[in-house]
Amino acid sequence: MTKEIAIKYDTVWEQVLDMAKDVLASRDLEKAQKMVRPFLWDKRKKDAFAALQVNIADIKHFESLVEQDSFITAFKFADEKQHLQTIKSYEKIQDNFNKKFQVAKNLFTKESRQDIQNAKNILTPYLKIDSKKSLINNLMQNYKVFSRSSRLIKARNFKVYFRLVENNDFLKDENLYAKIVEIGNQTYSKLLKLEQEGDYDKANQIATYLEDFTPFTEQVIDVKEVIQSKVDLQSLILTENTKLIYEKISLSNELELSSIFTEYHKIYEEKKEVATFFANEGESPKVMRTLEEHLGIDYLLNSIAMVFKLSYLIEIENKMQSDPSHTNMRETLERYAILYGIDDDLHFLAKKMNFTQLVPNYPPNAIGFKTHDFFENIVVSA
Repeated sequence: MTKEIAIKYDTVWEQVLDMAKDVLASRDLEKAQKMVRPFLWDKRKKDAFAALQVNIADIKHFESLVEQDSFITAFKFADEKQHLQTIKSYEKIQDNFNKKFQVAKNLFTKESRQDIQNAKNILTPYLKIDSKKSLINNLMQNYKVFSRSSRLIKARNFKVYFRLVENNDFLKDENLYAKIVEIGNQTYSKLLKLEQEGDYDKANQIATYLEDFTPFTEQVIDVKEVIQSKVDLQSLILTENTKLIYEKISLSNELELSSIFTEYHKIYEEKKEVATFFANEGESPKVMRTLEEHLGIDYLLNSIAMVFKLSYLIEIENKMQSDPSHTNMRETLERYAILYGIDDDLHFLAKKMNFTQLVPNYPPNAIGFKTHDFFENIVVSA
């Protein structure tokens, strides 16, 4: 499905599941199944409907409590039945609690006896809820820490804020902490997008900002190192030092996959295409001249070796067709064996051109080209 259709599909599912919930509550299972059937090919939706069937009584009771504004009782029930914490009605009571918690926190910051008492009056009913008890007690006992955290966030001093969180772990239970971390997630996603698009100046600015978000610091440092390596590669490409450029690439998977390198690598690919044309003609000296700038570069060695191999085999075949009597086949095959060993390709050619009896029985050396230079011509004249 396209992205737009998928979004509509999921939106409709939420509405259908909500209607099915009401139908299930009236004990009409068959009708509910009929409503959801078009969606059940999706395992996630099938599982959601199965969970709804199992938990329908709890859900209806919980929603009834929320409708009656019995939020404390609803919270206590959701603590017992944790699956209720994933439904929309739970979001309503959680949002209500977050607002009251923020009001209480603001009252604590005023530090007058009456304001502190008013804050306690707001929060005390929630002490009956096990999942809220720790957060509320921490606010009552450490309201100055909470006040400081709010001031640091308003001042956008995230570096000190996260240091405060490290020393006061209870701050992580506050809704505000989750919001700040989500800002970090969104900013980090933007950083990765800019880095991929090659907008390194903006990416570095965002990375410097995001370094203050302690949960992201290590990841951001890694991204900054990648950015710097790409900037360095861009500068190195301007020097046209082919060997150094490929040495740098060989040390980094990130650089190898970058658009900077793939664009630069086209120079070699174009030359390889020309060299392959000459190789198909057995013109080994022209292959050598075409790839001259890239010889001796380990990163390209296997690729270059295959072009030369093609050229050498056709060079031998051409010589055996045109002037076999003036060909020193023993030395020619020795040269080939130095680079590639006596392989299947050579055996096939020998059978085709009737010189099988001349092929030496050397041990395999399929990667001899890694320690020996290529020959301008493989054929040695007699």
